[in-house]
Amino acid sequence: MEKKTGRLRRARRTRAKIKELGVERLCIFRTPRHIYAQLIGTSGADVIASVSTLDKKYHGRVKALAEAARENGLEF
Repeated sequence: MEKKTGRLRRARRTRAKIKELGVERLCIFRTPRHIYAQLIGTSGADVIASVSTLDKKYHGRVKALAEAARENGLEF
């Protein structure tokens, strides 16, 4: 149980720090078949943009999203 509570405490502290900084963040989720990306707003509740390999003509969209995020000051 200590391992789980420690992990949850660290996760809560990390989420609080992200909210305190007030920056957008890029969230990537990968499965063996697909990749999903979301650009999440400063509040943590707004999804600014999202792309995935399930979208038609997805090729290059994830890369374009990452490049656009870097151009606008988002570092990851």
